[in-house]
Amino acid sequence: MFSKQVWHDRKHQVEVFRNQEGEVIGTIVSFRKGICLINPRPDILIALYQEAKIRRISSVNTIVLTESRPEFVRGLCTFLGYSRELKRRKVLGVRMVVENPRATSFINSCCMQIMKSGSRFDLDLGHLTGDSEHRLGDGVIRVRRSAADSEKTAMPFVEIRTGERTIHYFDERFRDCDVASADGSEPDVAIRAAQIPLYRQVIERDFIRVAR
Repeated sequence: MFSKQVWHDRKHQVEVFRNQEGEVIGTIVSFRKGICLINPRPDILIALYQEAKIRRISSVNTIVLTESRPEFVRGLCTFLGYSRELKRRKVLGVRMVVENPRATSFINSCCMQIMKSGSRFDLDLGHLTGDSEHRLGDGVIRVRRSAADSEKTAMPFVEIRTGERTIHYFDERFRDCDVASADGSEPDVAIRAAQIPLYRQVIERDFIRVAR
């Protein structure tokens, strides 16, 4: 059994999928010419299959991993394997917000093992660190830092910015009090992956202050 919370306007859509234990198993952010999947667990594919959204799997442009946790690496590898079975042809980008060189090397190796036989699409592997950014359709994906007492305790989070909206994604490491950027700027939409009551995973700007 899966559930999800959906937020959308005319040009954007956010879908946060959860399993029956309340864990977020994947987040899909869609905007013009761009569909981004963040931190997929393997069962996100089951959830999409149950919704009869097989085409959505083929239409994802970029996968973002904010951590090298085993369940996210398995989710990425499962997605790659399934995309190959679906005979995907267009390029799939993977961007990692991972600061451990050994972890990134392991993820790269796993991806290459899957891609080396029978794949009809190219894999674009890269990192989101510092001032780097990834352009996707009408949006730009970059990594930002949370507000903290020191640079060492500041944690990275994902920012997706289009011409009309700014969307922030905070993974499971963030609790209620941590959902803030270092420069104090507020997004139009904040996505939180921590286990919280249903329908509070996605927060619009008017409610962000209250949620903190």
